[in-house]
Amino acid sequence: MTHHVVLVTGATGFIARHVVHQLLDTGHEVVGSVRSLSSGPDLREALGRALADPAALERPRLVELATAGNEGGGAAGDSAGVGSAGGV
Repeated sequence: MTHHVVLVTGATGFIARHVVHQLLDTGHEVVGSVRSLSSGPDLREALGRALADPAALERPRLVELATAGNEGGGAAGDSAGVGSAGGV
């Protein structure tokens, strides 16, 4: 199976958290956008209890929405995006 880098928006949300979990369990790399990096520990704690491979917890990379896109990189190659934002 080919593994991809997947962008998940709203990674700390209810649905996105489950999407991130499934992606990590199947070996994909995850970049998750969040409103604040301070929510990262909560996401990692929730995922850590459910992941088949605890080492997978090191793979997700979280980026704040305010800084996303200012890193000079873009999606290329084997990459994909998943949006799961609800009403604001």
